[in-house]
Amino acid sequence: DELRSGVDAEHELALPQDPAAAERSLQLRIASSAIPVEGPGITITLDDSHATTTNERVRDYDLQVVTNALWESGAEAIAINGQRLSSSSAIRSAGSAILVNLTPLAPPYVVSAIGDPLNLQVEFARTGAASQIATLRDTFGLSVSVDTAENLELPAASETALRFAEPVP
Repeated sequence: DELRSGVDAEHELALPQDPAAAERSLQLRIASSAIPVEGPGITITLDDSHATTTNERVRDYDLQVVTNALWESGAEAIAINGQRLSSSSAIRSAGSAILVNLTPLAPPYVVSAIGDPLNLQVEFARTGAASQIATLRDTFGLSVSVDTAENLELPAASETALRFAEPVP
């Protein structure tokens, strides 16, 4: 956090005083998950049932389907249990654990998405993910809830690795 604050301060000093350039830079930093964001949105909570079979547990694939559907539905930023997703994020399993950004998570899995809450709910309900989580709930007993939030706070992505850069003319 301290290093990120220092980088942000240097960024502000180096940024041209052109308001349009500053706004574009801000939008790019939000889109790349490089800075924390807050705003209204929805949360989708998935929790394992009380049984012990694999089908009665939330899987990495379930979280992938939900987050992809939220992006498709117009989400501006997404986090799972506080792990902000970026273009290089991975949601995968390692044994019985689900890893997001290489961080092991424990149920319940709270997927927070920033965007217009009504639009996100309506568009999400139109996706195949909505029927998939309904099947998980009805057939396998997983706990599923979708709630609106007036203000969600999502952290910056834990790591943003620069792999390629070139000067802008």
